Parts: sequence; structure tokens; C-alpha cells
Amino acid sequence: MGARTTLMEYGIGIIFILVGLAALIGSVCLIRSSIFKQRVWRKTIGVVTGYQESRRDNQVNYRPEVKFTDDSGKQHVFATSTGSQKCLHKVGDSLAVLFNPDAPENATVNSFSDLYAAATIIALLAVGFLGIGIASLLK
Repeated sequence: MGARTTLMEYGIGIIFILVGLAALIGSVCLIRSSIFKQRVWRKTIGVVTGYQESRRDNQVNYRPEVKFTDDSGKQHVFATSTGSQKCLHKVGDSLAVLFNPDAPENATVNSFSDLYAAATIIALLAVGFLGIGIASLLK
């Protein structure tokens, strides 16, 4: 019975390490994408025009809608990728915007939360999974 338990613990450790590595790779890909956006995409200033509300588990989440003008003078509106339970910006507030010059409808706010928050959370999860996996192998 002892050898079987050890083999199962070893297998679980390997699974945690693989999940951790996958999460780490995903995090690195998200960070590279954000760095690319900051280096290649156009920078402009957008204006908060309103909020998109979503409800989940009796909580309301607000995502700012931002309007900006691309290089050709065409206006675009997008909702930020992150939201909060409070309206953090007033309608009319200015926000730094990044947009793809080849597809201006693909835009994001040039902020840590919109560019790097998801990658940071995934990286922390990766470290946790890797730590648990390594600890279980070293038992």
C-alpha cells in the first residue's frame, strides 16, 4: 500500500508541475502581448462615455466605455477589459488608450490592470502550482 501511495503522490506532483508550467507559459504569452501592444500599437487619449453593467451573484460590475479617434479621424467606442464594483472614472474623464492601427476596433486602456493584471494573477497561480508540485515530489 505504501508504494502505491508514493506513486500516486508522485503522479499528483507531476500534474501540479505541468499545470504550473502551462500557467507560467500562458502568463509569459500575455505579458509579451502587452509589451507588443505598448511598443507597436498607436497611443491616443480616449474619453469615458459611460459604463457597461454586468450582474453576477447579486453583484454589479462596471466596465467603462471609452471613445477615441483613430489616425484616420474615425471614432471608436470600446468597453475596457477590466471592471470594478464601483465606477472608478467619471463620464468625461480622459484615459490613455492603445489601439491596433490595422484594426482600431481592437483597443485597450494603457493601464496595468488592463494590460498586466491577468498575467500577474496567472503567474502567481503558476508559482503556487509549481511549489505544491515540487514540494510533493521532494517528500
